[in-house]
Amino acid sequence: MQRTASHFKHSGSKTLFFILLGYFIWCFSALNIIQLHDMDLLVAFTRFKFIGVAFICPLWALIFIHVFFKEQIKLTKTLTTIILTPAAVIAITCWLPFTRDYFSYDFETITIHGITTIKYKDGPIFYFHVIYTYLLLYTGLFFLFIKLVFSKTFKYRSQATVILISTGFSIFADTYAMTVDENYRWLQLTPVTLLPSALGLSFALFKFEFLDLYLLSRNIAFENTKNPIFVFDKYNTLKNFNTQAKELCHNEIRAGINLDRVFSFLSDEQVAKINDNISITIPHLEHDRCRYFRIEYDLVNKKKDSYQGKIITLLDTTKEKVLTNELEEYIALKNKLLSIISHDVLGNINSLNSLSTQLFEKVDELDKERIKRTLGVMSYSSLVSKDFLFNLLHWIKGQNKTLEIHKEEFSVLDLIERCTKEVGPIGHSREVDIVNKTENNFKILADPNIMALITRNLLSNAIKHGARNSNVEIEAKQENGTAIFSISNKGDRVSNAFLNSLFEKEKSKKNRLSPDSIGMGLNLCIDFVEAHEGKIWATPNEDGGSVFKFSIPIQHA
Repeated sequence: MQRTASHFKHSGSKTLFFILLGYFIWCFSALNIIQLHDMDLLVAFTRFKFIGVAFICPLWALIFIHVFFKEQIKLTKTLTTIILTPAAVIAITCWLPFTRDYFSYDFETITIHGITTIKYKDGPIFYFHVIYTYLLLYTGLFFLFIKLVFSKTFKYRSQATVILISTGFSIFADTYAMTVDENYRWLQLTPVTLLPSALGLSFALFKFEFLDLYLLSRNIAFENTKNPIFVFDKYNTLKNFNTQAKELCHNEIRAGINLDRVFSFLSDEQVAKINDNISITIPHLEHDRCRYFRIEYDLVNKKKDSYQGKIITLLDTTKEKVLTNELEEYIALKNKLLSIISHDVLGNINSLNSLSTQLFEKVDELDKERIKRTLGVMSYSSLVSKDFLFNLLHWIKGQNKTLEIHKEEFSVLDLIERCTKEVGPIGHSREVDIVNKTENNFKILADPNIMALITRNLLSNAIKHGARNSNVEIEAKQENGTAIFSISNKGDRVSNAFLNSLFEKEKSKKNRLSPDSIGMGLNLCIDFVEAHEGKIWATPNEDGGSVFKFSIPIQHA
């Protein structure tokens, strides 16, 4: 369910509850200590109070960030902040020899309801210690925590004012509690002294403009990769690492999200780098497409806060980018197609025209062998052009999604004999014989025209890319409920890596329209075999050359 701004703000009560709960837990532990009636432990308890406050403030802020922003906290910096800083404070104020005397203050023991406790005496050292402790532990430590863990820069006077005012209330409450004899122990152990600072802490968290960060972080989760480019992250910093979106969360990124002050400290040059490189991969999108964003920003001057910043708008331009890419791809294919038609197909037609004209004019002067050779060349040229145009027609239908598959039952022997007859003239031109090694005839349920196109393309490629004066073998057999067709030729040895690369569609796009390459015909074979829920692959032939195979499920009408 999408969280609204009002829902997000109401969660501040939960934050306050968590902070106060931690304080109550500390109070419970402190009561157990004070019940031991030992003076040294009472002094230790006084010091322990400072340690408890030092831990509670950043610890519950940490929990708040983790729970409400689903953010993985940097463990090393977090431990450094919430452990070493309080330790340094306690060491300086209480335990180091050269500061113990200076920061110590007089106190006298009193007995209230049978329990021995202490009452601080007024004096400059006493007030200095109180003010110093609260300023450092409530304000300074909180600022340092956010700075180290989240790399957040503090530039808003209102936030500092809120925390300082809350610190003042806490000092007043604690000072009052210390000067009241009978109520001292109980007031000192109640959350009253922490309540104003807890309120200030919660309010300051919301003043950090985390709402915009929350909306952004709920939409994209970032993951580090190896190739660094300048990109943005969720916490108002520019880091030198490449990011890919790991998942698209529940909320769609809305066009025009106002990220005011989120990127307020980026330079124009940094924003330009972001704008040039922002490409985020969403794995579960169709065809592994990328989601693209355009960042627009305007400079703003806020007289009240006296700072200059940028209003950043994140625009989702995925649809626009995808359509542009598809248009560019179709334009490139159109140009390639026109080049092929004007060069290869038109060249074959011109050759046919020239040969037929010579044959017509000099038929009486040529012997039968010359006429036979000329007719063979003409037949080969016409078949190549025919195959290309036929493949091109089916490719266009496939691109326009107008190609329909009409399945009917037919025998594999009839299919092989039909294709062998159609491709025969190409074999004769290269002195290649087509040998049918199918032993058992059987029937399959498929589109006969598409199956003929697949078989004819594989046979043509086997003839054109095989050795002259050799055989091309075709075989069909049944195996585990599937029909497996194999077409093999003889020729130069080829590697498995090369054959596997032929079936990678992205790599074969460059040559898919060339009539003299494997590209276009093989791509059609791949598409049409997959349309029949089958598979297609190739392996090297032991005697040189290759074996192309495809399988489809055997179905009956």
